[in-house]
Amino acid sequence: MARRVYPDKLPNGVAVLGWDGSDFRVIRVDGDHNLQVDTLSSALPADAATETTLALIEGRLGKSFPVDRDPSDPSIICDGTWGNHATTTRATYTVPADRHALIMSIFGATSLIVPAGLAIIMVDKAGIRLFNMITDNALNYREVNQSMLAQVWAFTGETVVIRTFNNTGGNVVYYATVCIIEFDA
Repeated sequence: MARRVYPDKLPNGVAVLGWDGSDFRVIRVDGDHNLQVDTLSSALPADAATETTLALIEGRLGKSFPVDRDPSDPSIICDGTWGNHATTTRATYTVPADRHALIMSIFGATSLIVPAGLAIIMVDKAGIRLFNMITDNALNYREVNQSMLAQVWAFTGETVVIRTFNNTGGNVVYYATVCIIEFDA
């Protein structure tokens, strides 16, 4: 049985404690300072995959399953002040060959001081609208910030596009970003 730990009696430094269901205990490590875990029971069936069976499957498939999938950050940004314009593409990203991309989040912001009209930020992936932020000055929306947490996959050849629109009769400050993480396919 592990000895009882009294936090006010610990020496200076950091002690890592674990809860055993009834009390806090010092977590044990071996001589190489690796965490030691005893598995008392498992909900896995007797024929569940192990490191050995997974290695056999990997060998039969003829390909490896890498842990590090070489991530990169090709996020796209649209930032500028523009007067009246029809829908205009401001930034694009196309998933390269042998890569996949995960769209993590989208953020848009506009600021306008004009009589009336609409300022719009649109984000599409492969022709499908993911994000549509409308600033309508007629409704006294002069500054709008909007964000969306996303977890949308984009695959080789698919394009992510940021577009803007303005029919306010004046200049609008636009800012939009699409946060993307790209991986080997």
